[in-house]
Amino acid sequence: MEPAMEDMADAAGNAAETAYTAALDSGASPVEAASAAMDAAAGVMTDMGAPPEMVNTMVTSASEGFSTAMDSGMDPMQAFDAAGDSVDEAMEAEYGPMEPPTDGMPSPGDMSPPTGEMGSDDMMPPPPGTEGDMPPPGE
Repeated sequence: MEPAMEDMADAAGNAAETAYTAALDSGASPVEAASAAMDAAAGVMTDMGAPPEMVNTMVTSASEGFSTAMDSGMDPMQAFDAAGDSVDEAMEAEYGPMEPPTDGMPSPGDMSPPTGEMGSDDMMPPPPGTEGDMPPPGE
């Protein structure tokens, strides 16, 4: 997914969560809170230029995921999370992967060591002109 789409997904998700928790905190039922969350997310998506069919996909999938979760006995926050999972699945099915392709490169946040042939003992070779033993510290 291109960065603008990721930004929109993050903004819509944050708006939905804020609206959902605010509605629950003010005494709304989980269904009313879910409606407020979907309205908030739809507003953000529309403001960021999402086409109406994309907004409809989000609302439909969130509603179905939330209803299914509540019907199965999940608590309201679990149902909210299930709605988000449904949105992610529907958006990926309709618009492609949510994560940008890496072409085998680690993501910017991936701090795992590189793998493959890099030198003896999987360590980088020393810079030119520095071969040999290093003196102990302080010498």
